[in-house]
Amino acid sequence: PERLARLRANHRHFLRAARAAGLDPGGAMDTPVVPIVVGESGACIRLAQRLLAVHHINVAPMVYPAVPENGARLRFFVTAAHTREELDRTVAALADELGLGNDVPELLAVKSTLPLVRPTHALPAFETRERTS
Repeated sequence: PERLARLRANHRHFLRAARAAGLDPGGAMDTPVVPIVVGESGACIRLAQRLLAVHHINVAPMVYPAVPENGARLRFFVTAAHTREELDRTVAALADELGLGNDVPELLAVKSTLPLVRPTHALPAFETRERTS
């Protein structure tokens, strides 16, 4: 029950913070998977790559044909293990990358002394294998 309550609280916090920062969470409601609508597919992919490379935030881009061409989005998976600071830093980084950084409310101001969250393991590489007849 504690983890579920923490998950719900984290989801609500992330959603409120995203909206307050001017981000578009689409129709996100009661799910810990929060989409942030970006628009064009190429821009969405580049943004996801930049968030990982610069801010160490791993997020899944959803692009055409999975979504309409102008409806590409980033899917954030909020968990009970996230801290408020991590969620706020994620929203601040995303808003900054989208040029909304100056409009982020004071409540989302993140001190640069917070440690970066780095991936704990390498992403698996996809291998291609030649078919043998």
